[in-house]
Amino acid sequence: MHGPDRRLYRLSLLFAYIGSAVALATGTLTTLSVLLRALFSRPIPGDVELTQMGIALAISLCLPWCQTQRDAHLREFHITRNRAAEQ
Repeated sequence: MHGPDRRLYRLSLLFAYIGSAVALATGTLTTLSVLLRALFSRPIPGDVELTQMGIALAISLCLPWCQTQRDAHLREFHITRNRAAEQ
């Protein structure tokens, strides 16, 4: 791998690390909100929306890495989505 290919590979790896960190932060937020709800009946306001956005961001950031690895998940997502649209 040389030149632009190597740079894109490294950039996709960086995005995957950031996406993983976002997913970890989202999981921590959800766990904290559940604990606060169970112990003090005071969940974190907007935790559902933050979780939705966090996971969407994490998935989007990890997709370039899947593409560089030629992972089947991206193809399955695309095929499943298109089949649903055809029905």
